[in-house]
Amino acid sequence: MPRARAALNRDAGKRKAALADIHAKLDALSNRERQVLECLVAGAANKTIAFDLGISPRTVEIYRANLMTKMAANSLSDLVRMAMMAGILENSSKAGR
Repeated sequence: MPRARAALNRDAGKRKAALADIHAKLDALSNRERQVLECLVAGAANKTIAFDLGISPRTVEIYRANLMTKMAANSLSDLVRMAMMAGILENSSKAGR
């Protein structure tokens, strides 16, 4: 049992460090990048995001590429996973109330 407990503690420590890293990366995003990220996490398409934010679809693509780089995400699903780990969807829906 002590080995299992130690392994669980190590795993919890790794998760905590990963979450802190994600939060640090999120803090470095601009307001507009954060808005685009929230829309992506909510499942919106680029054209929908562009319309909602009053920008061109190409600008959304640029923000999306910047997000991938700043967050060190390998794919859109990786980016969404990180955002959801940090509670982006919950935070944005609470702010909208």
